[in-house]
Amino acid sequence: MAPKSGEGRLRFSLRHLLGAAVVCAFAFVAMAQANQVWVSVIATATMLVLLTTVLGIVYWAGAARAFAVGFTTWGCAYLMTVFFVLNGNAEVGGSGRLFTSQILARTHWRLWPLEEQWSQQNYGNPPNPAYEAHMWHYDSFMRIGQMFWSWLFGLLGGVLARWFYLRGRRQRELDPGRGVN
Repeated sequence: MAPKSGEGRLRFSLRHLLGAAVVCAFAFVAMAQANQVWVSVIATATMLVLLTTVLGIVYWAGAARAFAVGFTTWGCAYLMTVFFVLNGNAEVGGSGRLFTSQILARTHWRLWPLEEQWSQQNYGNPPNPAYEAHMWHYDSFMRIGQMFWSWLFGLLGGVLARWFYLRGRRQRELDPGRGVN
């Protein structure tokens, strides 16, 4: 049996692209307005997304299950690395060594440059309340950003797992005597 046309290719429906746009808009708003409420909202959403993909692993079949396995594995691996493995070694979650943390930190400092200039010029002096508020914003910004990075890594893992699944299925169909299950 020949593979279907386009099977195994990376394709996105309009629905998926619109969904991605909504998630990106949600991420940008959450990061711009970063505070503890947004951290809670994004943490809850992240937990719900990952738990949904765990249910997908159990109840879905075929390429959808492969996507769920990849999303859950990559998303959870990223979060565990950021918040548990590197904990206490640097900034939020000890994640300063990760390139994703560096991207988030640089983005934050470019969007709010006045606070960075103040903190560099007055290093060692007692911070003022505006600086303290800025650092709370920075911490929330980093936590929210790390959770959205886990979504991106989960998406990448899901797409790769689905691609591997479809490629393996196509190879089994072309060579049924191979004995690979």
